[in-house]
Amino acid sequence: QLGVASNNEFSATPRCLEELLGTKVTDIAAGQEFSVVIRNGHLFAWGRAGLNGTASDSYHPKQIAAEFSASVPFRSVVASAKFGAAL
Repeated sequence: QLGVASNNEFSATPRCLEELLGTKVTDIAAGQEFSVVIRNGHLFAWGRAGLNGTASDSYHPKQIAAEFSASVPFRSVVASAKFGAAL
């Protein structure tokens, strides 16, 4: 999941995610069909529904778990094929 408004499986050219421009990305991880990133202490995810932590397919980074990051910022994220975890 490239995070660029399409479900293309492959891109030979790196592309910038406009939603992440000008922010501090402190960690990123990729699963089989989803990606997660910590930006300014907040957790964002995109990719296939059910695997990305949101209720729908999202090809752009979408904030999740806002109620947690409001009080304690996220610091680390990991991903396996089907699951992700953040601390």
